[in-house]
Amino acid sequence: MCDAHLKGRSLQSSRSFDLKFVAFTEISMALFFSEYIEGSSNNKALEIYNGTGAALDLTAGNYVVQFYFNGSTTAGLTIPLTGTVAAGDVFVLAQSSANATILAQADQTNGAGWFNGDDAIVLRQGGASGTILDSIGQIGVDPGTEWGTGLTSTADNTLRRKSNITSGDTNPNNAFDPSVEWDGFAIDTFDGLGSYTANPGTGAGVIITQSGNSTDVNEQGETTDTYTIALNTTPTGAVNLAIAADNETQISTDGTNFFNSVTLSLTDANPKTITVRAVNDQDVEGSPHTGVITHTIASSADPAYSNTLTPIPNLNVNVIDNDVAVRKVYEIQGSGAVSPIVGQTVAIEAVVVGDFQSSSGLNGFYVQEAVGDGNAATSDGIFIFAPNSIDVSVGQTVRLTGTVEENFNQTQLNNISGLSVVGSGSITPIAVDLPVTATTDLERYEGMLVTFPETLTVTENFNLGRFGEVLLSSEGRLFNPTNFIDPTDIPSTETENDENNVAAVTAQQNANNLREILLDDGSNTQNPATVPFLNEDGTLRVGSTVTSLTGVLGFGFGSYRLQPTTAPNFVDSNPRTVAPEEVGGNVKVASFNVLNYFNGNGMGGGFPTSRGATTFAEFERQSAKIVSAIAALDADVVGLIEVENDGDGSESAIAELVERLNTYLGAKVYDYIRDPATGVGSDEIKVAFIYKPGTVTPVGASLSDPDAIYNRQPVAQTFELNSNGETFTPVINHFKSKSGTGTGADADQGDGQGAFNFTRVQQAQALLGFVNELKTTTGDSDILVLGDLNAYGEEDPIDVLRNGGLVDELGRYIQNPYSFVFDGQSGRLDHALSTSSLSAQITGATEWHINADEPRILDYNQEFNPPGLYEPTPYRSSDHDPVLIGADLASILSVFNGGNGEDLLSGTSGRDELNGNNGRDTLLGGNGRDILNGGNGDDLLNGGQGQDTLLGGNGSDRFVLAIGTGSDNIQDFKDGTDLIALSNSLTFGQLTIQGNANNTLIRLTQTNELLATLNGVQANAITAIDFVSA
Repeated sequence: MCDAHLKGRSLQSSRSFDLKFVAFTEISMALFFSEYIEGSSNNKALEIYNGTGAALDLTAGNYVVQFYFNGSTTAGLTIPLTGTVAAGDVFVLAQSSANATILAQADQTNGAGWFNGDDAIVLRQGGASGTILDSIGQIGVDPGTEWGTGLTSTADNTLRRKSNITSGDTNPNNAFDPSVEWDGFAIDTFDGLGSYTANPGTGAGVIITQSGNSTDVNEQGETTDTYTIALNTTPTGAVNLAIAADNETQISTDGTNFFNSVTLSLTDANPKTITVRAVNDQDVEGSPHTGVITHTIASSADPAYSNTLTPIPNLNVNVIDNDVAVRKVYEIQGSGAVSPIVGQTVAIEAVVVGDFQSSSGLNGFYVQEAVGDGNAATSDGIFIFAPNSIDVSVGQTVRLTGTVEENFNQTQLNNISGLSVVGSGSITPIAVDLPVTATTDLERYEGMLVTFPETLTVTENFNLGRFGEVLLSSEGRLFNPTNFIDPTDIPSTETENDENNVAAVTAQQNANNLREILLDDGSNTQNPATVPFLNEDGTLRVGSTVTSLTGVLGFGFGSYRLQPTTAPNFVDSNPRTVAPEEVGGNVKVASFNVLNYFNGNGMGGGFPTSRGATTFAEFERQSAKIVSAIAALDADVVGLIEVENDGDGSESAIAELVERLNTYLGAKVYDYIRDPATGVGSDEIKVAFIYKPGTVTPVGASLSDPDAIYNRQPVAQTFELNSNGETFTPVINHFKSKSGTGTGADADQGDGQGAFNFTRVQQAQALLGFVNELKTTTGDSDILVLGDLNAYGEEDPIDVLRNGGLVDELGRYIQNPYSFVFDGQSGRLDHALSTSSLSAQITGATEWHINADEPRILDYNQEFNPPGLYEPTPYRSSDHDPVLIGADLASILSVFNGGNGEDLLSGTSGRDELNGNNGRDTLLGGNGRDILNGGNGDDLLNGGQGQDTLLGGNGSDRFVLAIGTGSDNIQDFKDGTDLIALSNSLTFGQLTIQGNANNTLIRLTQTNELLATLNGVQANAITAIDFVSA
């Protein structure tokens, strides 16, 4: 067989071939050097012949040519070959400065310093340390000038491989004589470059055929590839081959059973298939790296086949590595919020500290380094997102490989492979204390097992039923900053002092943020059928507490969140009450936001409406809860907020509510006030009154303020107390909401008061005008302002009302009042403020916390709420808590007036009004709820027994306080001018001075008894110098 092959277009063919290695008695078809040019100047080139019988991808096979200069044992230049060479074709590598004849034949050029006659040259497959296919010269030997002599020397000659030489010299370390395999030609002979004529002849041989040009396997999945091995001739007897793999692969003759080595017996020329499988080790190697399979003739009955006559070449296997270097978790986490190696594939070995693998869990687990790096800025833990992986357990040490990513800003590993349990370990949770010094401080614990040894308080449960989340806080529940810090610092003098207190509001909000942590339920399930953390009463109220909470700290959806590893043990530190606290008096007035009470068409249909219940069944549930709440309030007058604005006919929402309420009570206990002639506004919701005709009687028709500043007009109704004919006028309100985006002055000013504060201030100003009109219209100064003012306790609208002379009854009677929880912070949007004349008759004020503290999952809605949780009880009947006020309306039994001198006025055992008028007077109230007015002069006022109202008037006055005599309301204490006189051995050291809204509360420390309220006085202004002995 004699073929001449010329370079041509076949070099560019994309056709695939099977790569064959053939070992014959007289031939060894392979890739080898077929021409060597060492001419003048840079006229240097190497021609490589492909005698394998198949096209070769030189790039994919990582074929290289290496030059060993001046007897060096190390390659001085390695040139990676690129491109393909067809079967029987040649590939020319030339120096880039060679002449045009050489370059015309070149497939690849290189401009580095090339070989001279005394430099060794090697052709390899598999890179710089790969399998040697051919060599020229001898590595490690410098022959001086050249190997060989005359025209067949390596200096200043052209050498062409003899046509019967069809395999390379694979041992570059033995002696080299070019005349054995090469023909010589004079310097600068280029005419044969680009073609080679092989004359292999015939004979016995071994043929190895690789499918797809190469043998490729992958450690991931331990994939396989095949090649065949066959004799070129039918042997006279069995030829037994020993085939051995290195540690990178295993081999099989049946495709099922794999071994490190096998023996193959060949008795004919039919090819036998060898299957190669990757070994999935844990060594970090190149990808691909090379595995080598060797073939030797162990024994042969045919003398034509032997290791000498028919040596069989090694087979190189390309092995894709799936191993990566083991990294420490803290290296992956880094010291910032984002991993420094996002997108990289890493391997880790760490201890499982939180197992949340189920699909109803988090689809993964948390691991932590057994030994951290001691760097407080780096976390030792990380989340492993591994759905459908093998099951792991807390305490197991696992090894795995994954890709680093940030998921909702939580660092995690994804695309997990190679997950295996390699041991066990134990991690002690690290203690975390709240508040932190910065919100980013928790990043250092992301993914780690932590414990909060302190007592934490539930401060929000809004998403308990939706996502299984509970917001916790240290140092008690969180309060909205503007509930107790005045953002604009307007004092009670109605004059702004230009000391903007926004900085204090911002500082308090920042402090609140540092106190909170979100407790999650270890699940991504929304609206779980079983709501977590509920107590035996089926609730988890705001104010409940938990101690020594332990779990893994994660991050998601903008919050650090604790995934518990042990069940939290909540203590019901804020239990439900079956009724509101007693407020005393002979009449009780309440306000109640009933959360969009819409009754469809009033006949059981018409659902859904624009607000409220979406079905009649939901409306039934809503009504049952609201009715039970109003019944338990047991107020004589109730101002309602968010009632459907559909008139007051028999099918109206207000009419149906009263009908249902009376049915529940078993008698016609309540009636409702008809809408005023001046209307209630055009909003979809309105305010309204219901009342007990058995206790009070409406006087005249209801009134509303038609001022256009309101979107929901306030409604007033005068009532007469049936028992004694005393009258009073409550006004129910619903100011503009904070939600939405205002413009101009109504835009959120960043002072904590939200949007539309300017409108609410204008509404408050208009309301003051309406109150003054009512005093004239009704002929009675006893006015009670109630309702949802959508402003917290120290915000501008409330300042306006207090500065206008109204007394904040909730601030007077309740420490830290609240009626609403929003964004984890409590505050009072619902208020009760009275005129001074009515305030003197107020006996108590309370908020009934049936709604704000309860999870919303307990409300009437059916879309997501588990049916077993609903109860027709007051709890979570709305989102606002009702407010209840008690008043003792009675005529002043005795009025005592002083003259212009020093008078001593003493009251009776009943209600008295003592007016000192001019002069230095002493006013002694005695028993009963008295009003003491010192008038002009330096007066002494001692209310005696009962809840008294004390007004010093002008002058330097003294107000007497004692233990067990009732709580007095001092309405005009002048710091620095007036004094508080302590009687019956009472001392300043026994007192606690507290701030509450704009007022100061004076309490007996030992029993917490409220002795007095200083209206309009800041607590930080009251010190020991304001007290004397009586």
